[in-house]
Amino acid sequence: MGRKAKILMIDDSKLDQVAVKRVIDKLYDDKIGCTFRQGIDDAIEELCSGTSGVETLPDLILLDLNLDDGNGLEFIVELKKHPQARAVPVVIFSSSTDINDIRTAYDRGASSYWSKPCNPRDLEVGLRKLCEYWFSKPNLLPLGCSFFD
Repeated sequence: MGRKAKILMIDDSKLDQVAVKRVIDKLYDDKIGCTFRQGIDDAIEELCSGTSGVETLPDLILLDLNLDDGNGLEFIVELKKHPQARAVPVVIFSSSTDINDIRTAYDRGASSYWSKPCNPRDLEVGLRKLCEYWFSKPNLLPLGCSFFD
């Protein structure tokens, strides 16, 4: 089997990180790996440093808007400046349902916007749909990954 698909979650809430990891491990343990960063500074450094090759980039980024060290919208702008990292889809995963946040996220280059669900069942259903959407298309699969084998 090829390598696992990789999701990078940037969120300063440990509870949200643990909840997402539990669901991803339950549904896709052998197909999708999930790593975490608590802020934009660490994530930008990791994703956009000259030493990061395409093979080390995540296949999808789940990004909270309101982080301790800045705004997720700033992260998208910075990410899109870097040729290797700009193609990584960014899904906003935020408690904000403000239409201005949503519009601005799309204007800055977000691929999708998902309001954080209030209960574990909705999180599981949402993550299943998210993964099926982003990882079921052959052109979005990581090299060597065969998701639905």
